[in-house]
Amino acid sequence: MRWRNQFEKFSTKRKGAKPQRGNILFEQFLESKKRALRKLVRPTKHAGRFNTKRRARVTSIRKILNCFKDGPSQQLSPQVLCFRLRKSLLADAWVPNRTKQWLKPLDRARQGVDFYVELKDFSLLDHPEASLIALKRIARLELGARSIRVHFDDLRCLDIASYLVLTMLWRDMTPLFNGGRMNPEIMEVLEAVQVRSLLRMKRIKVPYLEETNVLALPIQQRRPANTSSSINRMADIQTRERVQDSIVKYINTWLSHPLLQKQLTDIGAGSIKNITGEILDNAERHSDPSSQDGDWSVAGFMARRRTNSGVEYFQCSIAFISLGKSISESLETSAPEVGSLINEYVRSHRANCDGEVLRTIMAIQDGITRDPAAAEIGRGGTGFQEVLELVHGLSDGEIEGVAPKVTILSGRACLKLHAGYGKGIRKNNDPLEPRQIWFNEDNSELIQPDPSSAILMPIKFPGTLVTMSFPFIPVPKD
Repeated sequence: MRWRNQFEKFSTKRKGAKPQRGNILFEQFLESKKRALRKLVRPTKHAGRFNTKRRARVTSIRKILNCFKDGPSQQLSPQVLCFRLRKSLLADAWVPNRTKQWLKPLDRARQGVDFYVELKDFSLLDHPEASLIALKRIARLELGARSIRVHFDDLRCLDIASYLVLTMLWRDMTPLFNGGRMNPEIMEVLEAVQVRSLLRMKRIKVPYLEETNVLALPIQQRRPANTSSSINRMADIQTRERVQDSIVKYINTWLSHPLLQKQLTDIGAGSIKNITGEILDNAERHSDPSSQDGDWSVAGFMARRRTNSGVEYFQCSIAFISLGKSISESLETSAPEVGSLINEYVRSHRANCDGEVLRTIMAIQDGITRDPAAAEIGRGGTGFQEVLELVHGLSDGEIEGVAPKVTILSGRACLKLHAGYGKGIRKNNDPLEPRQIWFNEDNSELIQPDPSSAILMPIKFPGTLVTMSFPFIPVPKD
C-alpha cells in the first residue's frame, strides 16, 4: 500500500518502526497527514487552478486516515483534568524542555489505542541500561499521551530498585496510566513493599500464593529536600535513626523465617545499623551539599525462589536511592589532597574510560571522602566498602549461579560489583591497608577498569542509587 511507503520515508531515521496505532512515530505520521489535509482543504485565492491535483491529494490522505480512525474519545478522570505540571528531578533530567513540551490534559490529541511500554528484564541491578531507557520512554510519553499502558513482562520481581525509581517518577507525573500486564508474583512483592498503592494500581488477590513467599522491608522515604520547617533541624530526632532500627528489625524478621531459623547477633545488628546510618547520612549531605538536607528512599524484600534445577533459596533485594548530585559531582568539593589523587587516576585512564566513571571508581575506595574535615583527621571514606562487606557477610554464599551482587548507579556512571569484583581487597591481606577494588584481574590502579563492569550509561541518573541482592539458603531438613 502507498501509505506504507510514505511511512517508511517518514521514519527513515528510525529503522524497524511499526506502522500501528500506539507506536509514537506512527502517531506522529498520522498527525502530519492531518495537518496536510487541513492545509489542502483551506480555501485559497487560486484554489481552482490546482483543483484536480488538490482533490487527488485530499482523497489519498483521507483514505489513509479512514484506515486508522480514532475510536470513541476516552473519558478523562477528574484527577487528570485537574492535574497541573509538577517538577520532577527524574523526568526533568531525562526530558529536556519538559515544561515547554508538556500539554494540558484537554489539549492532548485523542487516541483510540493506548500508548504502551513493555518492561522486560526490568532490573537496574543486572540490566541498568535497558531499564533506564524504558523509564525515560515513560517520561517522554507523559508529555502528550492521553493514556499509557505499562506491561510488566517479567515472571517475578528481579530487583526492587527499578520499581522504587518508577515510583519516584510516577508520583510527579500526570495520572494517565491505564492498566497493563503483570505477573501475580510481581504484584505480591509490590503489595508487600507498599509500592502498589503509590503506583496507583488496583490490588489483585492471589489465593494460591502463600503469605510467607514474600517478606518485605516496606518503602520508607524522607521528606523532599529543603522542606524542613524546624528551627533545630540538626538536633531533632532524625528519620534516618528510626529507619536504622526498622531495617535491623525487618532483616531479623527475614532471618527468623521457619526455613532459615537464624538471628542477627548484637554485633551484626550494630553493624547494619551503623552502615545504614552512614548511607542515609551521606545521601542527605552529599546529594545537596549546599544545604546538607537532601532526600532518600529505601525499600527491600525477601522472596522464596527456586533455581533451574529446583533447589530452594530466598532472594533478598534492598535498594537505597537519593536524588540530587551524583557522586562525581559531589567530589568537586573534596579536600585538595583527595582531589589530587582522583585527578591523577583520571589522567591515567581517561583515554580509555570516561572521567565520570573513573571518579566514581575512586569514590568507592577506602579513604576517599568529599568531606575535607573528615579527610584532615583521616576519618570517613569507608562507607561503600562497608556495604560490600555487609552484603557478603549476610549472604550464605553462591547457589547455582545466584550470588551476592551490588550495582551503583550515579550520574552517567554505573559500577557492577558482581562476580570477581564483589568486594575490596587489602594489599598482602594486611588489615591496616585500605580496601580497594579497581575492576581488573590484577586489582591494580595502574590498569584500566573492565568496561563490562565500569560502564558509561547512555542516560544520566540524577542522583545515586545503590541496589544489592544476596541469597539465603534454607536450613537442611532432617
